[in-house]
Amino acid sequence: MDVTSLYTNIPQQEGITTVCYAYQQFHQGNPPVPTIPENPFQFNEKDYLQTHGTAMGTIMAVAFANIFMAKIEKEIRRQSSIKPIFWKRFINDVISVWDTSRNEIEEFLVKADNFHPTIKFTAEISETETTFSDTKFNKDSILDTRTHFKPTETFQHMNFYSCHPPGVTKGFVKGDALRLLRTNSSEITFEENMRNKKK
Repeated sequence: MDVTSLYTNIPQQEGITTVCYAYQQFHQGNPPVPTIPENPFQFNEKDYLQTHGTAMGTIMAVAFANIFMAKIEKEIRRQSSIKPIFWKRFINDVISVWDTSRNEIEEFLVKADNFHPTIKFTAEISETETTFSDTKFNKDSILDTRTHFKPTETFQHMNFYSCHPPGVTKGFVKGDALRLLRTNSSEITFEENMRNKKK
């Protein structure tokens, strides 16, 4: 499962309430809750204030989204009579294993998608393969992993002659190569993905 546009779909007041409650539970009210800043920005010399969601890239965004989603997923699973035998989430990506019928899984997904007015899910169900984060897992005779690319992937890269320091542009290349090396269990798929990156 994947949460659709998580950061921009968290209602600000509900998110702040959720984070404050989690903070109070963890710290028992001491020290006081830190201030969660608003998100103003400027475009074409005009000032704007984001009134819904949280901006990706801000210092607080990942922790804010994680705490909010922890509450949402806990409630979805608590209210469901159909439960997975395995469930893990990384920010907005969920991987789960079920020992029930496809119809019951689809019923769970419909309920999950309708649980919250702004938090929506996309999901894939398969008995042979699954995608989690940017890795595709395939169950043949052995567990096979390969890098997953969304259909919109264009394999565009930062221009090597842009205004970035040389270490940064070299770091992009090295980082991409390491990611492919870590997420491909087969030398063939690793080399195939490296060729796509070189185009």
